[in-house]
Amino acid sequence: MHAIPPELALSRWGTSFAAEATERAYRAWNYERNRTTNARVSAAALLLWVLLCALFIGLQPERITPFLPLLGATLLSLGAMLAIARSPRLPVRAMGLTNLVHSALAGWTVVLIGNLVLRAPTATFGGLFMLSLVQFQFTTNFTPLRLIPLPVVSYFGGEAWYLLDTAAARQLSTSTALGECLGLVMCFGFGLLTALVGDAAARRWFAQDRIIEAQQRTIETERARIEQLLHDEVRYQVAARSREIGTALAKADAREARLPFLGATVLGRYRIDATLGSGAMGAVYEVERLSDGQRFALKVAKGTVSGAALARFAREAEIGARLRHRRLVSIVDIGVSEGTPFLVMELVRGESLETQRARFGDRPWALTILRQLAEGLAALHAAGVVHRDLKPANVLLARSEGAPDARISDFGISRFEVTSDEGAALAKTLAPDTPPELVLTRTGALMGTPLYMAPEAASGAQHVGPPADLFALGLIAHELLKGSPAFSTPAVLRAMANQPPEPAPLLELGSGELALLLQRCLSETPAQRPLAAELVTVLTA
Repeated sequence: MHAIPPELALSRWGTSFAAEATERAYRAWNYERNRTTNARVSAAALLLWVLLCALFIGLQPERITPFLPLLGATLLSLGAMLAIARSPRLPVRAMGLTNLVHSALAGWTVVLIGNLVLRAPTATFGGLFMLSLVQFQFTTNFTPLRLIPLPVVSYFGGEAWYLLDTAAARQLSTSTALGECLGLVMCFGFGLLTALVGDAAARRWFAQDRIIEAQQRTIETERARIEQLLHDEVRYQVAARSREIGTALAKADAREARLPFLGATVLGRYRIDATLGSGAMGAVYEVERLSDGQRFALKVAKGTVSGAALARFAREAEIGARLRHRRLVSIVDIGVSEGTPFLVMELVRGESLETQRARFGDRPWALTILRQLAEGLAALHAAGVVHRDLKPANVLLARSEGAPDARISDFGISRFEVTSDEGAALAKTLAPDTPPELVLTRTGALMGTPLYMAPEAASGAQHVGPPADLFALGLIAHELLKGSPAFSTPAVLRAMANQPPEPAPLLELGSGELALLLQRCLSETPAQRPLAAELVTVLTA
């Protein structure tokens, strides 16, 4: 037998949950479960009381007049209960308190009118019996069990007093009076027992629902954990296969890449459905994975490509396969089809940031994109990866009706840079003992797009680290916010020509801290540039 969770344990008498929060949740759950029933019972009771009032007034108009305020209050309390039952905005406590008030008013109305006006104590007893059953039944819906006996005892006590007083005045036999008093006690006990049984059943139902929900959450958590383990293993396998393919391609001679055609299948796994874009070095297609129908983007090399270029292609797959972040475009597969390498990546429906230059200068839009790019760079740098080619063309904007959704793509010339213990561990996992044929950036090589390159790149790719990505981000920030380049001449070209650097411009922003950080991004000295995580903190504030 499974142990009951502590939060579902009942109090000593079993009439409430020991945890106050659980008791409140139970009240709300039970009320919602019975909302329709409560509304129907309240409406039926209101109609019945209206008919009874009309009957009383029609039969005994002169004797019923003193009790009209009591009748009116009873009708008002019923109307309030009906309104609360039909309104999802009003709390359960409001219905409980209204029910207590109505119980007292209705009970005393039956006692006073039944005995003093109609002179029918036996009929009065029958009315009280039915009323008490309804009130005790309502207890299991929304009123605490320990409170509902109070008004019932009140009008039952009034009826008992009237019976005994009538017997003392010899208007009623003593045996009849005592018999009806005993009937009241039995009526009270029966109603209370009904309420206890109904309440206990409802509490068991509620507890069972919570246990099932907890088990479902546990199952979902375990399923998510297993799926994550499987995804991690797939990512590892894709990254490992990327390295193997990259090693083989790096040794290959230059070759002419063959582009697939629409409708073709790649290795029997992906069907090409549409062309998404094409550049000098590659083409991108929208494909469907035949095994499950999911949509992806497939990228293939284009034209005559060297072994080094194909190895960079594999490097992009290796990095993209192992990194998972909502601001990075993930790689899910890699392979070679008819001698042409391909990689399969997350499909981002939208355009590149480069195509959105008409919106440059829209400050709220630009700041949102900057925050997202900073988040992506922070994730890359924490994993020990330097992008080295951050530019608007390599930023994809997913189509969305609300805020922009930016993703960093194209890790073709990215490299591993140990920047933290976590990054060192991941870099060691991703690139242990890199073979010479995969060392894609030789000393003195200039890699990247000059317009967005940091000045230290003029001394060779080996000098390009995470600060170079921040320099590129500063350039993009200036274009996004001002609509124009930060420098008249690319900084790397001035450095190569031994020309003095242009002073970094200061953007006029509402946040002085952000303006200074973006200016520091464009500093000539790499050490003076901020970390991507610093920008995330300021842009998120």
